[in-house]
Amino acid sequence: MIFRIAAPAKINLCLQVVGRRPDRYHLLDSIVAPIRLFDYLSIELEPSTTLRVVLTCTPKDGAPSGSENLAARAAGMYLERRGLSANVHIHLLKRIPAGAGLGGGSSDAAAVLRGLDALAPCPTEGSRLAAWALELGADVPFFLLGRPARMRGIGELLSVQSLPMLAGTHIVVAFPGEGLATEDVYRRYDDSLTTRQGASSVPWFSTGHEPLQNLLSNDLEAAAFQVLPKLKELKRQLRALGARGAVMTGSGSAMFGVWGRRDDAQAAARCLRADGVWACMTEVLDRVPVVERDEQHGGRSPSW
Repeated sequence: MIFRIAAPAKINLCLQVVGRRPDRYHLLDSIVAPIRLFDYLSIELEPSTTLRVVLTCTPKDGAPSGSENLAARAAGMYLERRGLSANVHIHLLKRIPAGAGLGGGSSDAAAVLRGLDALAPCPTEGSRLAAWALELGADVPFFLLGRPARMRGIGELLSVQSLPMLAGTHIVVAFPGEGLATEDVYRRYDDSLTTRQGASSVPWFSTGHEPLQNLLSNDLEAAAFQVLPKLKELKRQLRALGARGAVMTGSGSAMFGVWGRRDDAQAAARCLRADGVWACMTEVLDRVPVVERDEQHGGRSPSW
C-alpha cells in the first residue's frame, strides 16, 4: 500500500511570548496558518511481522534521513503504540527550507500521523493522537489540526481561527539561506531587556476586524535580528517592495510580506530571487490536503 500526502508550511501572523513554565518551556499566544508551500511524502507499507522504518530524502541533504527525522519518528511511534507492524518506506521530497520557522519537519511528522491513521483498522481518538503529536514537537498538533488556528500554551491549546482580513491577499515568503536554531533565539530573547510584560493582546483578533498591519508582530524578531543581523535588512526589503506588512515567522529565519495584488507579489518575489534570496509567492490554506492512496501501484496492504 502506498499513500501520498502534501505537508504544508506555516506562518505565524502574530506570536507573543506570554510566560514560561517551571520546566523553562516558553508559553506562546500565536495566530498560525498553513500556506501553499509543501513538502511531499510518499509512504509505502509492506506486510511484516516486525516494525521497520526507512526514510530517504530528495535532495539528500534536505533533511536528516535517520531516526532523528521527525517523520520517521512519527511512523515508529504511531505503529508501536497502536500495536501494528509493517515495513515502512518514506520518501520525502523536501521543498520547505529547514531552520526557517516554517514548520516543515513538524508538518512532515503530522502528515505521517494522519496518513497512517487513515489506513489503520480504526482511527485513533483525536485527543490521544494530538498528545502523541505534542511529544514529537510543539508545532505538530497544529499541523494535525490542519486549519488556521490560535495556538497557546506550548502548542497544545488550539482553536480554529478565521482570517477574513487575508481574503484576496498574496504572501511572499523569503528565506535568507541560513537557518536559525530555536534555542539560540529563545536564549537571546530571555537575555533581552525589551521583553514585553502583561497579558497577551491577541484576544481582540477573534473579531477579525483589526487591520492586517496591526496584526503582524513577533516577540522573537528582535532577538533573531541580533543572532542573524541580515534578517533586519530582509524585512526592510519586503517593505520597500510594497508589502502592506512584513514579519518573521516562528523563531526564524524566514520572513514574509503581504500584498493586495498578485502581480505586485510576483514582482516582489522575482526581485528577491534576483538578489539571491530564496523567495516564493503563496497564500494561506483553509485546510491541509487529504491523504491520497495509490491502490493501483500500492502492492499488498498490511494485514491489520
